[in-house]
Amino acid sequence: MIGKSGLVSGNIYAQKLIVSGKLSGLIECEVVEILPLGHINGKIISSELVIERKGIFIGESKIKQDKSPTTPLAHHAPISHQAQDTQDTKPQSPKSQTPKLQAQ
Repeated sequence: MIGKSGLVSGNIYAQKLIVSGKLSGLIECEVVEILPLGHINGKIISSELVIERKGIFIGESKIKQDKSPTTPLAHHAPISHQAQDTQDTKPQSPKSQTPKLQAQ
């Protein structure tokens, strides 16, 4: 929680964040609440965002897709969704559009 007289500049990773003071930075939490006179300037990634009357949010917000434990974004490995079929070169029928993976 960031209290009424609190002033934070930086990144926050938590399950739940309640802001009544001022915060500037990247926030990745399951739930973010901005209370009256609370102020966030930055980017929010969360499953739930609540801005109460007279709360201020300036920036960008994105919906957090998964419910996995919150970790810094820099620790996530890149994911590749490409699969190549190097053995079967004949055209597939529309019913069998699933790519075949080659065991390594």
